[in-house]
Amino acid sequence: MDSSGGGGRSYYHRGGGRRGGRGRGRGGGGGRGRGAYRHQPYGRGNNNSNNNRNRRPGNRFGGDQVAAQDPETAMIRQVSSFVSRVGEFKNIREETIITPDGDETITTAISLRPLEATTAANINDLVTVLCSEDKMEMLFRYHIIEDSPELKTDSESSMSVFPIAPEAKVGKLGHVLISCAAGLPLQTPCYAALTLAIHERIKATPWPGFAHRCVEYAMHHISKDLDDALSSGKNIAQEACRIKLLLRFIAILGKIGVVQGFQNEQAMNPNQLTVFGLLSLLVEAAKAAQQRNAATVSYLLATLVLSTIPYIMEYVPQESIVEWILKPIQTLMGEYKSSFTPGTGPSAILLKAEQDDGDGNNDDEEEDEDEEDDDTSSQVCDSLQDLLRVVGKMQEPSRFRLPVDSPWKGLTQVATPNPESGETETTLVTYTGESIYLSVGNFRSLKLLLGGEGDFQLVPFDLDGVVFGRLPIFGPPPSPDEEEEEETEDSLPPNENLQAFKTGFGLVDRFFVSETLRDCLISHESSVNPTGLQHGSPKSVAEEVMSLHHLFVGENSAKGLEYAMVETIFGLVAQSREQCALKHTTVSRILLELTRLQPQVFSPSLAVAMTNLFEDYLPALVPQARDNFSQWFSFHLINTDYQWPSAYWNLWEPYALSPNKSSRGDFVQRALQLMVENVSDPSVLVRECLSGSSSLTKEFFPRTTATHVDHAEGSALASLETEIERRVWDEHEDPGLLSEFLLGEEVANALQDGGGIWLRSQILTRVLVSPFIKIHRNLKDMLDNTEKNDDDMVDDMALSKDFFLIDSQDDR
Repeated sequence: MDSSGGGGRSYYHRGGGRRGGRGRGRGGGGGRGRGAYRHQPYGRGNNNSNNNRNRRPGNRFGGDQVAAQDPETAMIRQVSSFVSRVGEFKNIREETIITPDGDETITTAISLRPLEATTAANINDLVTVLCSEDKMEMLFRYHIIEDSPELKTDSESSMSVFPIAPEAKVGKLGHVLISCAAGLPLQTPCYAALTLAIHERIKATPWPGFAHRCVEYAMHHISKDLDDALSSGKNIAQEACRIKLLLRFIAILGKIGVVQGFQNEQAMNPNQLTVFGLLSLLVEAAKAAQQRNAATVSYLLATLVLSTIPYIMEYVPQESIVEWILKPIQTLMGEYKSSFTPGTGPSAILLKAEQDDGDGNNDDEEEDEDEEDDDTSSQVCDSLQDLLRVVGKMQEPSRFRLPVDSPWKGLTQVATPNPESGETETTLVTYTGESIYLSVGNFRSLKLLLGGEGDFQLVPFDLDGVVFGRLPIFGPPPSPDEEEEEETEDSLPPNENLQAFKTGFGLVDRFFVSETLRDCLISHESSVNPTGLQHGSPKSVAEEVMSLHHLFVGENSAKGLEYAMVETIFGLVAQSREQCALKHTTVSRILLELTRLQPQVFSPSLAVAMTNLFEDYLPALVPQARDNFSQWFSFHLINTDYQWPSAYWNLWEPYALSPNKSSRGDFVQRALQLMVENVSDPSVLVRECLSGSSSLTKEFFPRTTATHVDHAEGSALASLETEIERRVWDEHEDPGLLSEFLLGEEVANALQDGGGIWLRSQILTRVLVSPFIKIHRNLKDMLDNTEKNDDDMVDDMALSKDFFLIDSQDDR
């Protein structure tokens, strides 16, 4: 393989691309995957003994129960598994038309996307299992307020009063369903549809009103997470993500009719709110927070409201959204100062001005002027500013379907209109009850912000994990009036996926991909419990993220999606810090798993991203961001067998070896040094990583600023250094005794003819760093021997060829 050492097929294809669209991909080769993994965010165990996974029952939720000492606990565990998997993007069915009773007329047929049809079918299967008579009491039994006189007092004033065990007020199944809705970002429409299906199935049982209880329980969780976040300032990212998902869940129930979505006259009664009224109330709370100088509280509430807007646009008039939500939030944002402002923000990714690398390869002035407007609008624009801009453009067409997916339209139920005849018919499931209102009477934080009531205390916090910086590594989104640029480098073959991303993913689509991907990373973050058991893994997160392509519609809708993912993850790598919601190690491992899952897709996008990063962004990055990329790059190469195109190393070599300091040279040097730190045998890097650029091995170790000169053999200084080294490293002498020795007459006499000052300090320092000097020398000797052996091998091969050539000529 020409591109790099190491075996295996290379997937790094040709084709670069700068912000202006000029392809500058270099080389080929690199990248290795472990094979195609199924998109499986949860365990596939069906609690049965059938090892042949292809032989599944018609109803995927009808597996055998596991014998256990506590049957109820085992059943709840199995139900939790079923509910968490009902919306998986797997085994997508081709049927897109639902026709009850076999009626093929257009008036009764419901056209659904394959994903919606599959989700609806899964829900129909699951509801059949969950609502069987032997499970209903255990799953739907809940604590009834009327049975407890002491709980009646405030039951009518607030729907969200849960004095005792909140989950007992909704039942075990309701608790599982809301927990899944709050933790699975891609399945929000699915859980709204599941709520409707169960509600309608059990309305004639002793436990009716399932959807109403779920809404109350969701509101309880929103109030708890919001109050906890504002009072403690901890786990802001996780709690804000859960609130955002539950607000979307309630907004979708507004579409279905379970919750009152909108009324022309919006009354701000905190115990009788529509979905739109709830969002308007949160906007009022954000305005009050700003007046209290709690800016981060204000921006957090604004983010939660704006992220819910796409889910209510079907039933709320656009003018009401603009008047009651967008205009007030735009006023709030007038005082907003992004922490990612280049050169000034505390979390800035970019410098205020690019670092001069002295290469003289600047773009033409005309090109800079042409791109100036685009850079100003999209360069490192944080996610809150992007969100406000996207919500204002929601009327524009978008291929992202998560906010408008409607799997409940495919739900069916079997009815018996004539019990005497026993005939049955299949009908579509629709909500038949009255729409309920929402209550925020139990929100302590809102009571304080809106009325100054209570003893609730707001705690300062930052917006890490809520607002993110963005690094548009592949350039700004296309503008409607912008003409397609002509290719400037005809010698390079076009990169179809990159071009599909640049032209097909507009501002709205790019934002939705980034937001959804970040929500997945936060919701599916791996953790280790006190017993050492790991929950989740980078591989499962990567598989969940890979299923994003099901959320787009159109011909080749997902083509170029990997570039949107890589751009988002590169932004997360650049802004990662020690104490942040999405840590550098987490993001790096997920990107690695994505590359392993689909190497032929992600490896070329990484190659293009690195081209653009090196040529266009490194001089503009803050040192911390540049170091983050060096860490990621070294980690990625180590875990992909150092497969990286040799053409890149040849391109980077002059920067790394230059005596002048530069951002690009620092990046390469730091990456090489990190790889040396993380391998036991640095010679591996010479053979497998830098086989075509061996001169870069000089940068395996930091450049020294001081010269280490050994003392003359047999001199007093050399003898003294040897003695001190023996006392420190061999005998581990007590520091007090060592101090007496250094200050004694014996040492003073030995130093009389040494010359210079601070000789004791110099010698002691040399002794303390001597192990590192020895390690450094040993590693350099090892590398020198490796290079020498490689040269000898080349010479032997050359001699061997010449010998056989001469020998063959003599035979003639």
